[in-house]
Amino acid sequence: KARDILWKALPKLDELLTKIYRKESVLRTIILLDCSRSMRLSADETSMLDHGIDLTLQISRVLLSGLQPTGVVLFDEVSIIGEVMPGTGKHQFDGIVSLLKQAPASIRISGSTEAEEQPGPAVARAIVTGTETGYHDKEFIKALGHLADSDIVSSSGIGIDTKIRQVIAKNLGSKLLFIVISDLISSGKSILSMARICQKTNNVLITIHTYADWYSALDEGLEKEMAEKLYENLMTSISLQAKLERFGAYYLRIGPADTTSRIIKTIRRTA
Repeated sequence: KARDILWKALPKLDELLTKIYRKESVLRTIILLDCSRSMRLSADETSMLDHGIDLTLQISRVLLSGLQPTGVVLFDEVSIIGEVMPGTGKHQFDGIVSLLKQAPASIRISGSTEAEEQPGPAVARAIVTGTETGYHDKEFIKALGHLADSDIVSSSGIGIDTKIRQVIAKNLGSKLLFIVISDLISSGKSILSMARICQKTNNVLITIHTYADWYSALDEGLEKEMAEKLYENLMTSISLQAKLERFGAYYLRIGPADTTSRIIKTIRRTA
């Protein structure tokens, strides 16, 4: 058409140039927040889940302010706790806030014998104390590790990767951005499966790893056994990062000192 010709360039170049239009697609975003027990444990005032809730709120606010459809899914070791599918507007943010209020309370491990309740940033936090409770919590996490190494979760179809397949099937033709916030203790295999799915379907996955050791209260003088364990955990994390990146996923390891603004800037660069 005549209106698509760059007439002003004709005298300079002595040839006709036409305008090329590109349709800008809106990237629909779903934030998946891990609410498993290991995310809820805390030896300090802030658990990984508290940090994840605050991060989910801030990312949602930024994306919605840019008119980018955003949704949130809460999940734990065995099921989907709740979900708000991608949408826009103030009511969408209100829905996300309401959903996050359904997140389980954090659990604080302390050496004292009295339980003390403290408010969290978006949810009330139940604080369970006592050395015996701490022992059982460690055993629980250890059991989760064995569960993650088995095929029980994936074979029964209750992993978060199953939810991702359903979402992609409902949004065929639309490119999706998945942002997972997790400690990867009970969900590591499912998130690797998600990375494979996103690579095959040309969608984007960003994994924000709330690195458990950075949230732990450590003594200044580390025993050799503890130092070796920390090193082993770091190597495992780096190995998982390499696997995710091999499938085209982005990976960000964070701790309590990482500010929300820094994390959002990193997400903007990768996405």
